Amino acid sequence: MKRALVGSERLSGVYSEDFEICNAYGLSETLGGVCAFLVDKKVDNTPIGKPLEGVVIRLLDEDGNAVPEGAEGEICLQGHFADGYLNMPEATAAAFIKQPDGTVLFHTGDTFSRFNQRQAITFSRLLVSILFSDRPLTRHASLPH
Repeated sequence: MKRALVGSERLSGVYSEDFEICNAYGLSETLGGVCAFLVDKKVDNTPIGKPLEGVVIRLLDEDGNAVPEGAEGEICLQGHFADGYLNMPEATAAAFIKQPDGTVLFHTGDTFSRFNQRQAITFSRLLVSILFSDRPLTRHASLPH
């Protein structure tokens, strides 16, 4: 093994000189990783890194303002991902916020802090990203059977 890709949960005290470890962050709504960090030493809370191409990360306070360096804020994402949940208008309205320029800002519910190298570092989860419904899961008509 030459590389290991880990992510979407806090990574603490992990490093290897035998292979590369890449810590990534992403959610189901983003269909994969949105940022990544090549682990270079053991730390208590490994950074999740810088945004990948095509992704904008904003750390916002409860009023929707950008947080200053070192402050904690909710990680909100813009990029080429979903712009809502299928048949879940209330959940969509809460998490996918249309911006004045027409783009969509996805509120993840995860809180982070940015440190001086402009890398985000995870603190906690505000809410569980998986939404539960009393409706059974159904196959979308556009998917093959």
